[in-house]
Amino acid sequence: MENVAINLSDLGGGIVDGIPPLNIEDNQFERLVNFYPFGTKLVRRAGVRQVTTVAADSDLTALLTFSNEGDHYVVAGLVNGFAWNNAGVMTRIPKIDGVLPGGVYLENEKPWSMVQYKSEIFAVRAGSYLQRLTSASAELAGIRAPTVPGAVVGGAGGVNIGFHSYFVTFVTSTGNESPESPEVTIECVADSEVTLTIPVSVTPRVVKRRIWRSLSNDAGQGWLVDTIEDNTTTAYVDTKPDAELGIPFEYGNLLPPGSYAPFATSRALCSWKHRLWVIDEAALYASKTGRFETFDQTFQGFDQYSGHVLRGVAAWDERLVVATTKKMFYVTQTGVDETGVRFDIEELSEEHGCVAHHSIKTAEGNLFWFAGDNVYMSTGGKPRAITTVRVRKILDQAKALHSDRWEFAVGSINTDLGWYQLSLSVNSSTRNDTTIIYDYKNDRWFTFEHFSARAAASYAPSAVMEYFDENYARTTYAGFGEKRHLYELNSGERDVDVQVRAIAKGKAFQRNNGTSVFRKLSINCTSANEYMTLRLYRDGESELSAINERLIYLMQSPARDWKRVALSGQGPQVTSVPRLKSRSFQVEIDYTGDTAIEVNGMLLAVASYEMTRRPI
Repeated sequence: MENVAINLSDLGGGIVDGIPPLNIEDNQFERLVNFYPFGTKLVRRAGVRQVTTVAADSDLTALLTFSNEGDHYVVAGLVNGFAWNNAGVMTRIPKIDGVLPGGVYLENEKPWSMVQYKSEIFAVRAGSYLQRLTSASAELAGIRAPTVPGAVVGGAGGVNIGFHSYFVTFVTSTGNESPESPEVTIECVADSEVTLTIPVSVTPRVVKRRIWRSLSNDAGQGWLVDTIEDNTTTAYVDTKPDAELGIPFEYGNLLPPGSYAPFATSRALCSWKHRLWVIDEAALYASKTGRFETFDQTFQGFDQYSGHVLRGVAAWDERLVVATTKKMFYVTQTGVDETGVRFDIEELSEEHGCVAHHSIKTAEGNLFWFAGDNVYMSTGGKPRAITTVRVRKILDQAKALHSDRWEFAVGSINTDLGWYQLSLSVNSSTRNDTTIIYDYKNDRWFTFEHFSARAAASYAPSAVMEYFDENYARTTYAGFGEKRHLYELNSGERDVDVQVRAIAKGKAFQRNNGTSVFRKLSINCTSANEYMTLRLYRDGESELSAINERLIYLMQSPARDWKRVALSGQGPQVTSVPRLKSRSFQVEIDYTGDTAIEVNGMLLAVASYEMTRRPI
């Protein structure tokens, strides 16, 4: 017999669940829930604070901080619309009703994607039209073209002899311009005046209209006649000769993709280079610079003929990432010529596509996304899988049971700690329940579960957003789907009123080729008025087959960081069958309490027995 001490002074290796626990490193864990590695120690995560007192009237699917004239609001995308946090009350943002498509929000669980530009928010989700929001209203984005203007040739005036074509555009307070109206053509047999009847927009945010006219006998180009600075005047008399016309009309104003079509086709959006970029399943659409309701470019060729579809779009520094379910592409701005701004499309990955738009996140030049089989990362070149064996069981279970909920996976970045966080459905068929977290500065994984101490079911965010105040202090807000409240992550000690349960199940140790008897355990952790359960397992058995279990008080007298525990393989049995010697053993920490404790190390005392042959 040999007495052996195993000194675990480094607990910072993270989770590795895809290979047998005998084969992981000493500082790694088969299971790691609500503990995160920080340096060489484990730290229990902070809690969750409920921000609102009155919940929204439907589930939360997205969050955005809306900043306007010094005020800041948290806006939530809901299953059936939008709401904002009004002094702790999730207050519905009223829609502007009408007969137009998009006037009514149908129940749709698909997550919204939202961006702010100046004083407006733009939002879209699979199955819904592009929406424009403020804290006061939500309505269908895009300005429909005016109806054809009326035109009557009158007496003598300045409009040159010949044929002229007129058309009209609507303009909003933010400078967005509608597509042009149908043209009306008149003939002046002499220099004349022309009386026009100007259409009025039914859209309240239209504040002006522009009148355009072709030169005499030249119908190929419109020129600005005048701007009517209201949306009420209907009569205008044109007396200007061709030489006094203003700027030429820039053709190509398009409505947002799918607007006013029988079925909404857009899926996701982002802001890049002062343009709004929207995808449907087959193409990428770009707005004009600074005008997010006026579109002018369409890009195709994203492998849509292979049976795969576009799933995500995101800004990545000087690149725009466009994701299909099979491949990853990026767009770059390559210059400007007489035809406008030029963009090129390049392939980033030909095999590792993306299944969830909201999983695409960037941090410190890195790009992360969820492909279903793995999480991938690129620093600018060829991507690499960063999950592999480290959260393999979790991803395999999510794939086997809930691949239909992959598109609900939501990523976020903790900029303070350097974490990429991905919440997804692992056990639940109705919500995200597990967050897998990658420490990209130290290349290690761990997991979080929320609201799980008192219930079998856990929760993970359905939406996450970071907010930085004027002093650059960070607050992380989250929604948990069906809970319908707004929450602050990393705040307090509890998940609202639920104590946080943290579990760390470590490496399986085996001494030589013989058997071992576990003698005792010393653990270095925070002294607190709390209790911790320590369990001992043998030969890779399940959680239901622990051979010993001890509940220890963390405020021992005298107070000390090291606590010695008589967790012996020869002590009282948890199971009815005595088990003394074993080929391997594991130790598990199971802690539920109000204190965010730290575990700095463990010392395991083991008696090892060599197997020897007895002579015959």
